[in-house]
Amino acid sequence: MKIISKNNRIYFNDEDKSFINITTNSKTNSAFIDLVKVVPEYRNNKLATNLMNKVLNYIKSKGFNIVSLNPLPLDQDGLNLNQLIKFYKKFDFLQSAKKDISYPYLMSRII
Repeated sequence: MKIISKNNRIYFNDEDKSFINITTNSKTNSAFIDLVKVVPEYRNNKLATNLMNKVLNYIKSKGFNIVSLNPLPLDQDGLNLNQLIKFYKKFDFLQSAKKDISYPYLMSRII
């Protein structure tokens, strides 16, 4: 897995098959998952699950206390909104009380 860190952004690339991008905020000691993507021909092989576990462990190892995300489908061939919410619930993400018009489905997890 390649990890590239630039300023407050961290890019995870697992063999050019799955990707996660996060933005960190040192003032609030939090991370925000901006993107989770698996290349279409590699979907349904647990790549997103495996990478998500690695990224959550990485976030924890860096001392961040909370991680958030806004589950929105990227394309029509991927998971729909309900499937995405179910996927993230497997990682203990819950609907956040801080959701708003900019992040209507905001989910968070305390690390």
